[in-house]
Amino acid sequence: YGVDLNWFKPEGTHRSANGPLRLLFVGTVSQRKGVKYLVDALESLPAGSAELTICGRLVDDVRILRGRRAPVHVRAFVNAGDLLREMQSSDLFVFPSLAEGFGHVLLEAMACGLPVIGTTRTAAPDLIQDGCEGFLTEPGSVPDLVRCIERFLHNRSAQRKMGMASRARAEEFSWGAFRRKLAAAVREMVAGRP
Repeated sequence: YGVDLNWFKPEGTHRSANGPLRLLFVGTVSQRKGVKYLVDALESLPAGSAELTICGRLVDDVRILRGRRAPVHVRAFVNAGDLLREMQSSDLFVFPSLAEGFGHVLLEAMACGLPVIGTTRTAAPDLIQDGCEGFLTEPGSVPDLVRCIERFLHNRSAQRKMGMASRARAEEFSWGAFRRKLAAAVREMVAGRP
């Protein structure tokens, strides 16, 4: 797929290296999305070192978020402008899904200059090179999530570098590029080439 690179883009100012690391998850909150594991990972980090914003509708039991000491902010309904501002003001996009199709939000976050932590059962392995635009984790692995988030906590300059690499990678996935690749595939099929 593609992404609108003119809409989804970095804010233009550097994110602050002070304060908690701002994590973002976008999607419906259900068991399949792995949000429970992300919140568990957040609670394993030093108090005050990171906070999580969830943009998405709660489908499963909200009790997975209640009574937690980790700061989790839920925005169940956001419009396109609010979502863009959340992406532009976050430090890191985390997509801990246990199983997922393409997950278009990965490209949108990358286009906004966010490094990505994604699982091996999403489109993340197709979009990011582990250690370049972000990190790949095993689904359901709280230790993997903690390890990856801590790498950003201890090296904020790596976060900025990976964010720039994410934007550069997203630029390979414009809607124009998608249309060109789709047209080329159709031409090859019509011509009888595999």
